[in-house]
Amino acid sequence: MIAFEKMHGNGNDFVVIDALTSNIAFSKALVKRMAHRKLGVGFDQLIVIYPPKKKEDDFFIKFFNADGSQAGMCMNGLRCVAYFIWENKLAPKKILKLGTKTKSIEAKLLKNYMIELSFDLPKKITLPGSVLKFLEKKGFENSQAIDVGNKHLILKKTNLDTHDLANTDVVLRKNKFLSDFNISIIKITKNAINVRTSEYGAGETLACGSAAASIGFAYGKDDAKTTLKFRGGKITTIKATNMKLIGPAVKLFEGRWES
Repeated sequence: MIAFEKMHGNGNDFVVIDALTSNIAFSKALVKRMAHRKLGVGFDQLIVIYPPKKKEDDFFIKFFNADGSQAGMCMNGLRCVAYFIWENKLAPKKILKLGTKTKSIEAKLLKNYMIELSFDLPKKITLPGSVLKFLEKKGFENSQAIDVGNKHLILKKTNLDTHDLANTDVVLRKNKFLSDFNISIIKITKNAINVRTSEYGAGETLACGSAAASIGFAYGKDDAKTTLKFRGGKITTIKATNMKLIGPAVKLFEGRWES
């Protein structure tokens, strides 16, 4: 029997599990069964909290995509993890340092359970010439690629609402270099950047925190707030000497997995 909490950050939904004192083995098959939205719990990602691997971290967080593959990290998910830790009194309501497969990220509680994440500035990825030509042939010019702990491809589109993102996901992943990227299409307006994201291993989600961080880094002004609008709500980023991301975390319900 596995106790869990169902949570979401801007509609990006998760099952969060405390494995601090247990030895639960999460096989790919188990994760896929739990992720099934008709026969399981249903989620974009399964998140498991473990004891820290590094002395400077408070916890180590592992992420599984709905298809059973592992993800480096997820920022909407990390906000939910921080909420889970504080609400279950696994640590005081102080700044947490959360270790992941790719980097450590600090979480700070703000008012109304808005949570601020702080982390090193993302890095730009240089796309090979062959990949740029591939994207241009598919109708995507001026694309950007960013590494924020997982990899993001950012594409500008004017028809954001009607664009067939699922098909774009399938087509672009046929390119070996892009096969494990998260793929975002964006439309920049005066007051915000509108975003849709298809995540590696999960498909299109209502929001993606690491996409927000990547886009805020690529297109946001220095020392200023950037508002990212997803179908699941707004996320704010601030680019300075480091990167900050601010958004909500919501607990939906508790449950137990028995099969």
